[in-house]
Amino acid sequence: MTSPFEPWDEAHGAEIIAKHSAQEGATLVILHALQEAFGYVPEPAIPMVAEALNLSRAEVYGVFTFYHDFRK
Repeated sequence: MTSPFEPWDEAHGAEIIAKHSAQEGATLVILHALQEAFGYVPEPAIPMVAEALNLSRAEVYGVFTFYHDFRK
């Protein structure tokens, strides 16, 4: 049985982040989109999201860990 998720790819992660970065509530939207694509939120994506949204890594990680829907 093959996984419905693709392996982590930084370029595709960057595309997902860029696609959703202008939306309201972008942090949650991006984290959900990353998880939908990869099956989890890859650790290297956290600083990418932070940079794109002009947030600290701690702020993004705080959102990630607050919601139990997200997987590492």
